[in-house]
Amino acid sequence: MTTKIAIINRSFWPASRVIGKVLLELSKELSKDNNVSVITQSSHDLTQFVEEENLETLKFSACKNLSDSSSSILMRIIDAIYFSLYLVIKLLSYKPDRVYISTNPPVIAPFIASMYCKLFRKDLIYHVQDIHPEISESVTKIPRIFTRLLKMIDNFTINSAWKVITLTSGMLDYLERRSNSTIKKVLLPNPGTSDFTEPQMKNDSFIYCGNLGRLQKVDVLIESLENYYDRGGRLTTTFIGGGVFLPKINELSLRYPEKIQALGPLDPESSQVESSKHKWAFISLDDSANQLAFPSKSSSYLIAKNNLIGICGENSDLANWIKDNKVGYVAGLTCEEITDLFFEIEHGSISYHEIPDSFSDMLTIESHVQELKKIIEEKSHDEKNI
Repeated sequence: MTTKIAIINRSFWPASRVIGKVLLELSKELSKDNNVSVITQSSHDLTQFVEEENLETLKFSACKNLSDSSSSILMRIIDAIYFSLYLVIKLLSYKPDRVYISTNPPVIAPFIASMYCKLFRKDLIYHVQDIHPEISESVTKIPRIFTRLLKMIDNFTINSAWKVITLTSGMLDYLERRSNSTIKKVLLPNPGTSDFTEPQMKNDSFIYCGNLGRLQKVDVLIESLENYYDRGGRLTTTFIGGGVFLPKINELSLRYPEKIQALGPLDPESSQVESSKHKWAFISLDDSANQLAFPSKSSSYLIAKNNLIGICGENSDLANWIKDNKVGYVAGLTCEEITDLFFEIEHGSISYHEIPDSFSDMLTIESHVQELKKIIEEKSHDEKNI
């Protein structure tokens, strides 16, 4: 019997170039043997896109975006509520047997999906890419009463889920402690873009790619680079991305024009081409976000065959991941530690190691799609007993 599957995410192709691409290809793959509905949100009319991608076999529903990254928090909340109400209508209309939803948007939309699955005895696959509300708490103040309420709501979703997918074992441990339950869990790292031509030679230089925000410890990286170049450091640095620290990065590139290049935000394909030119890539996360999130650029860096320089605590999830997989070095969180590592690289005390194809191939969009397909199509306990 054909299974009715709903794929729910506010971001979709072509607006979202990586996760959106995954969801597009996943929907196509699943639709070969299942009845698939996509519920998403878009700033544009997607009718032409559906025709161009031959998605007529899917039930494709998209409500209009009311906010973007520059919108106020209030407008984003209104937009999330609007999408959640739209989701209620579409779930009751489509009546899927299995629902796949991620943390975009967080908490409320997954809770609605879990309520639908609970009421109608359907299967929920909950893909937790960031843990909310805690990750939001680490960057902005949220009244304690709302935090407690949101945690209770999200715990209900976790406990209701048939499967919970997340990025690291640390995130899984945290979710189990918070929800006070043993969950059916799956580890699946984020995918990266592989559609680029790798250069024959890599430069002995640094690159930072991604959000230039507070959680990414960009302030410490800036201080460390200033210290490195003021002490005569020779290796160059390229920055790609936008965020609150972009003006300071631009200032830094003017101060050290022969050492630092600031390219601003680029699309994932262009970012990947640029990343592949460098041996060393900065990856960073504040300890306040440990076990709550994981840098999404990790997979793209490894596909580009970068060695990672972890700007993070020595005992953090990120540090353990870098060391366990032998894909780079952990610099620490202080300016002196990080600067010392820069000089060790420059003087050859620390050397670049080739990333095996077998490792980076597991992180591609194509591999991610196949893994998700297996997870979603796996028979539940009830189906096995039929």
